[in-house]
Amino acid sequence: MRFTRFRRTTATGAGLLLAAALLAAGCGSDGRLSEQEYIEENNKIQKRMAKSTEKLSGDAANDPDALAAQFGVVREDLKEASSDFNALEPPEQWEDEHEVIVTSLEDTADVMTKLQAAAKKQDTKALTATFAELTEIQARYRTAVDSINKQ
Repeated sequence: MRFTRFRRTTATGAGLLLAAALLAAGCGSDGRLSEQEYIEENNKIQKRMAKSTEKLSGDAANDPDALAAQFGVVREDLKEASSDFNALEPPEQWEDEHEVIVTSLEDTADVMTKLQAAAKKQDTKALTATFAELTEIQARYRTAVDSINKQ
């Protein structure tokens, strides 16, 4: 049986790459998820996160308050996803990658706070700098996902 591998989701308007997983219903005898269970849980949360990041629409780009509100909603969704993902027991061989993914989600939620503040102030310089920070976080995340997908 082939495992469905992590799918990458790019957020509309922000270029975000997010992933996480819901709490697993069935765990192995040692409490760890199998590779397949882990990937399935990740794919479930990616669908949820794709819906969340769709809120970062171009329509709000001309309304700083609306854009700030969108960043706030996505931040809360990221916090929830990070918490859910952190509660998972990954397969032993993916522990390091799992930690990077969780940290990347937490860091992305923190970036949403910065983006929200910059949008409210209409501070394009801060928005640009914060998106650069987001790009670095995205690279760490991609490295972890690529490592899982190669195994």
